[in-house]
Amino acid sequence: MAKSLCTQKVFLFTRDYILRRKPYPFSVTLNVTTACNLHCSYCEIPSHALQEPSMEDLVRLVRSLGDRTIHFNLTGGEPLLRKDLGVLVDAIKNLPGPTYLTLFTNGKLLSKRKEVLERIDETFISFDGSREFHDRRRGAGSFDGAMEAMRTLAEMGKTYSATCVLGRGSEQELDFIFEHATKHGFKVGFIPVRVYSRSPEKLDELEPTPEEMHRMIARIKKFPLASNSPRGLDQLAKWPQQPTLDRPCMGGTTFFALEADGRLYRCCERRPEQKVPEPIDPDRALEWVERVPRDPCEGCWNIEGMEMTMMFSLVPSSLIKLVKNARVSHAMRKSH
Repeated sequence: MAKSLCTQKVFLFTRDYILRRKPYPFSVTLNVTTACNLHCSYCEIPSHALQEPSMEDLVRLVRSLGDRTIHFNLTGGEPLLRKDLGVLVDAIKNLPGPTYLTLFTNGKLLSKRKEVLERIDETFISFDGSREFHDRRRGAGSFDGAMEAMRTLAEMGKTYSATCVLGRGSEQELDFIFEHATKHGFKVGFIPVRVYSRSPEKLDELEPTPEEMHRMIARIKKFPLASNSPRGLDQLAKWPQQPTLDRPCMGGTTFFALEADGRLYRCCERRPEQKVPEPIDPDRALEWVERVPRDPCEGCWNIEGMEMTMMFSLVPSSLIKLVKNARVSHAMRKSH
């Protein structure tokens, strides 16, 4: 039964997106809250204090997308702050046909929310380096929270990866990150600091210099557990000039983001010009997907968007990296 439902989703994707060129919500990111229990130096999302979508609306939304969406991603803010998050997780995992469910978290609350994690397929933990460096950027105790989260996930036999934000001073942290990831066998995705910054005046003190970024990328390319594809790292190596994509971005055609205010965006960049003007009707999500603005971006630093664009464009190196990442995740599950 599950196999036939998976085949049905693949058929719909082939028919509607590939053949008919209609927007298809293959992957949807749900920003379930702007609240956070940390105050990272490069992130001002918590200061926005947007009204959280009701759980009823979120459940209605995922059910309206359930026949099409293959990947849901839960983020925020800190998504584990929502006490009712388990209701959403269950709604997603009970959809017809298989869905891959991921969660982005700083990890501090993870050991207290084990019931939520049981049905999460992969968890991404914020991990910027050693205790001193990580805590300086994210707040006292944040490093220990991330390490405890990784231990908890390992004990539960759950797959996890890390997300590292590259900023000024990150170059000295790479050895620590590489060694820790290699010892415990998890992947690390690297993204530049400006993806998360909502405060341009802070960028001068947070951004790496071009020389520092280029040296870091050269080293990351040799790190076998980097989840970035070679082409994605080539994009990062263009720092600080905004990279120009060599193919149309898939944001707003195969992947979308729902902000905590109920507005649908083309991608996780959530630029004002990318959003549907008014909050969406959860029961009509597929109709609203067709209304997302689609003027193509020239380029951005959203590595998730870049990687998905290259994957759907069938870039060979990106597809090979996707397979390698899947093998690492499988090996991690078997080791537990």
